[in-house]
Amino acid sequence: MKTESGARVLILSIISEREFGVIVSGRIDGEHPQAGDTIRIRALNKVLLGRLSPGETWQVHGEIADTPWGPQMDATCARRMVPSGRLICDFLAANVIGVGQERAARLWERYGAGLDVMLSDAANVAELAAVLAPDRPHLAPTIAMACIKAWSAAKASTELLLWLSDRGIEDVAVARRLLTILGEQAIPQLERNPYLLVPLLPWTTVDRLGMKLLAEHGVPRPCDDVRRLVGAVDAAVKALIHSGSTASPTAEFTEIVAQKLRREATSSVVADSLAAGIHQGAILIEEGMCRAPGCAAMEDAVSRRLQALVDDVTGPIHIPSIEHLTADFSKMQFGDRRLHDEQVRAAARLLSQPLSCLQGGAGVGKTTTLQALCDVWASLGGQLVLCAIAGKAALKLSRVTHRLAMTVARLLAQLSERERIEQELSEMDAGADSESLNLRLVELVELTPATLLIVDEASMVDLSSIHELLRRLPSGARLLLVGDEAQLPPVGFGLVYHRLVSDDAITDRLTVVHRQSVASGIPAVAAAIREGRVPALPDYSGLGEGVFWCHAAPNAIVPTIEQIWKDLGGCQGGNLIVTATRSGPAGVRNLNSALQRHRADISELAVIKGVWGYWYSPGDPVVWLRNDYVRGLFNGMLGHVVRVDPMERSLFVLFDGDEELHEFGESDFVDLSLAYAISAHRAQGSQAPAVIVPLYRNRVLDPSWLYTAVTRAERQVVLVGQQEVLEEAIRRPWTAHRRHVGFKWPSVLAPAGSSA
Repeated sequence: MKTESGARVLILSIISEREFGVIVSGRIDGEHPQAGDTIRIRALNKVLLGRLSPGETWQVHGEIADTPWGPQMDATCARRMVPSGRLICDFLAANVIGVGQERAARLWERYGAGLDVMLSDAANVAELAAVLAPDRPHLAPTIAMACIKAWSAAKASTELLLWLSDRGIEDVAVARRLLTILGEQAIPQLERNPYLLVPLLPWTTVDRLGMKLLAEHGVPRPCDDVRRLVGAVDAAVKALIHSGSTASPTAEFTEIVAQKLRREATSSVVADSLAAGIHQGAILIEEGMCRAPGCAAMEDAVSRRLQALVDDVTGPIHIPSIEHLTADFSKMQFGDRRLHDEQVRAAARLLSQPLSCLQGGAGVGKTTTLQALCDVWASLGGQLVLCAIAGKAALKLSRVTHRLAMTVARLLAQLSERERIEQELSEMDAGADSESLNLRLVELVELTPATLLIVDEASMVDLSSIHELLRRLPSGARLLLVGDEAQLPPVGFGLVYHRLVSDDAITDRLTVVHRQSVASGIPAVAAAIREGRVPALPDYSGLGEGVFWCHAAPNAIVPTIEQIWKDLGGCQGGNLIVTATRSGPAGVRNLNSALQRHRADISELAVIKGVWGYWYSPGDPVVWLRNDYVRGLFNGMLGHVVRVDPMERSLFVLFDGDEELHEFGESDFVDLSLAYAISAHRAQGSQAPAVIVPLYRNRVLDPSWLYTAVTRAERQVVLVGQQEVLEEAIRRPWTAHRRHVGFKWPSVLAPAGSSA
């Protein structure tokens, strides 16, 4: 039995706490029908503002269900309630280190119901300290200030949630970010300028609230108020960045602003809006382009740092001549084959330059070339740091090069932690115990002047990540970017790799395909897509080699795919379906459910229910959805379920290339999904014997998407849909070409005193 409920809950204990959420035990209080009952609450972090702690009272909304563990609520929204009376003592004991129940009780005995007032004013630190710990005069002020800060933060978060809720905004994540950005002054600042909400909420929501508040504050013409005009520019910049661009032709940007203001682009109000935006630094206009200021700063810094990298021919590693390197690479053996002449020439030139790019389509041997480069750089005494945008690509890079590779995200996290620890060590008093910090530094990656930093899948690395990597790259170090400009561009904003590879001075290209045989037809079809030609494809007739066409009306795509999936070996075939959208008839979710139901043996297998509406049974293909460095699992890794245990609610998965089974309990299911069908972004870096590609009209379908999907196959591709959809996809502008960016290369910027 399930009932929808909102309840006031006193948190009793933490049962389980993970990166993505928490399970707690609590007691229902107040006038709720189940008041006094103990209940389990499961809550994802995204519905919480703050951390659930024992002794706190929270207002929790969600569905209560009877479970083997008793009543359980899956929270849809939860906010901390500012405690009153003696509950303030429980709050302080649970949230302030060094307080505890005894010291909290002293505060209540001294101030009683006036404790709230005392904790609301930092001027009371000395008096509170004397009550908290009279025997610890040096420690007491620190504890007292911690109490005031914790109390102020709790009140600020609760009051902000109530302020937003009263205005129709229920998103906890918005409140969390506002507190991070604006702090305890969030409400006064929002009252003065509600358009500060533009980065966090849709423009229509912000504008409706903004116009209302401005009118309530007596503004005679809210529609023409400068706060609204600048807010419209901010909203246009937000839309620009969301599209992946960092700049826009002025005429196009003006049109976006006009749409936000519901005016004609030639209106004087729109002109005033742009002028106000420029004056307040919300937009930059250069050479007929409007640039997002934050993005512009990063682009210019990246351009300067890359130019400095090119100009810096110093470094601790002696690089032999290109002739010498060519001879070395020519002798190298990988299994039963040597490097192709094209790979040899590229490797020798790449290693001789401080900044270089290796460009090549799928299957041309980029990873093998990297293996050779790594071996030679190491033999010269250099240090290697390898990374890729996706976890599975990092894993593949590690296996091929026999060296640790990590995701870009993990590399940046380690470099940030190294910066923090080094700063902490520099501020320590002489003789302070720094052993644990120094031991931690040994575990973290370090970029040195002897480093060759290799970034694989560089075409997918966004501007902010490139900026952060370059900011930490010391003088003398080298950078090699590896990728395929025809694949999908970064999910985030900006284009750097796509601009750099247009420079032949720093770029080498591999063109000879090694992954698929030329006879398979896959390289030829991929080349046609790159060139904007619609390939002539034979009709699908079953298992084979090459790229095939299977006509299907939109309402017949799913059953057609089910039959092809079965023809090509089903789950045993190890094949992939790469589709464009998550929802819709031929989207990821519907195809996953349909293909699992299609399995003839499903009724005879043990099954277990996960999340996303999926059930799991032995043989099901699955994908892992986050990076888990403790387990050695990466976002996008593919595998299959080996067995399930319905009684223990657990399942066991063997991932591709792994030798050990991984066990997942109920709390892990949020990070697991069926993988009969996956998106093209998840497929990047993967290979499969055969790939089935449903073609239907959607915003994602374009040449780069189609190229990425087709080149995932080693042996066979089957395109399923209508011929006109294929033709429309190939005629559409490439995703990367639709982006406008302000990044310039070769650098045309004047040298600056500071680097990226």
